[in-house]
This record gives sequence, structure tokens and C-alpha cells, in this order.
Amino acid sequence: MKLLVNSKIIELILLETKTADIINKSKDFSSSISTWGDEIYFKTPINGIN
Repeated sequence: MKLLVNSKIIELILLETKTADIINKSKDFSSSISTWGDEIYFKTPINGIN
């Protein structure tokens, strides 16, 4: 998965989880990011993952 931040592309390594797989297969979306240490957090348009 790639993240575009201030015209720079960051390639993300997702864990092998069902949620990460669904996010990785989703269409492009925009979101604001928050950071905590080395971690990046962002909201996605995906709801209701079982």
C-alpha cells in the first residue's frame, strides 16, 4: 500500500490480517493522518469488517 504525504510517496507494510487485506484491496481514498512514535494512523471509508 502506498501513502502520498506532502507530494512524497511512502510505501506501507501491512500486517497479514483480514482487515489489512480489505484495506489494501479497497479503492483509492483520502484521509488525514496522525502519528504516534513510528506508527501512522488514518481513517478509511471501510465499515463493518467482520
